[in-house]
Amino acid sequence: MLGVHIFGTNATELVHIGQAIMGCGGTVDYLVDTVLNYPTLSEAYKVAALDVTEQAACVARLTTQMATVGAQPALSAGV
Repeated sequence: MLGVHIFGTNATELVHIGQAIMGCGGTVDYLVDTVLNYPTLSEAYKVAALDVTEQAACVARLTTQMATVGAQPALSAGV
């Protein structure tokens, strides 16, 4: 990660997460493997990391498939 830019109403609630990860030398892969509370604004970090690593489409496809079947998707730290 090179930096964090957050704009909006709850920016002060989110920017510290990026600062902490950067301070510890965290990478995008660290964010992909991190479990963040759902549904919260902090989940935006995970969504962005998945998008960067092109995994977001796979997760969205799995969630859609599970919803059509009527089952709840099982989430793990690696997803």
